[in-house]
Amino acid sequence: MGATFCVNNEPHLSAQANLSLWPSSTRSELVAIFMALLTAPMNAIINIYTDSQNAICMINNHHNKSGRKLLKQTNSLILLKINILLQEKKMELILEKVKRYSGDAMNEMADELAKSTGNSNHYFNNRFNYSNRTIPIEYNLRKFIKTLMNTRVAAEWSILKTNEYETPIDWNITWNLIHRYKGFNCISVKKHWHLIFITKLFAKLLPIGTILLQRKPDIYKDFV
Repeated sequence: MGATFCVNNEPHLSAQANLSLWPSSTRSELVAIFMALLTAPMNAIINIYTDSQNAICMINNHHNKSGRKLLKQTNSLILLKINILLQEKKMELILEKVKRYSGDAMNEMADELAKSTGNSNHYFNNRFNYSNRTIPIEYNLRKFIKTLMNTRVAAEWSILKTNEYETPIDWNITWNLIHRYKGFNCISVKKHWHLIFITKLFAKLLPIGTILLQRKPDIYKDFV
């Protein structure tokens, strides 16, 4: 996925770059706007035409959001850079919406340039310290951390010895069954016990004869 911009009425003045990590059409538009602002002179009024209404709304509403809300927003890092750049260069930014596929020559040219960046080795580096060891998180931070922790728990759980089954498991049926009783669906004691039973059955923790023999061999020594 690429980002590109070109100067109105001067098609030979353009720039493009490849994007890595967190690909989205909105992020491409935001990066293109940021690159255009980098080349703009100080104390200028900049008119930028884009076909992304989402990018326009995100930039225009960025000033009205608190730090807590910014952490919940995607592309927060590039939005912060755009805001800093506007303040440092004392520019006024005017964003205008262009209808996509409306035959606008400059918009069509920008789209073609963006498509051609697939073979380019020039990548947009959206890091503050420009370290190759850091990866910027341009996603809802809370959701990202939650997904990361859930993935870790699932990975650790999947390698337990109790999960070594001789027959393959239909995971769609398994998770659908568990989701029927977990969270807000667990609204009664009966459903709570159903969830416990399913979990113990799946983890091979039900108190059947072989398990009881392992726990208390002196009591269940006669179990066959």
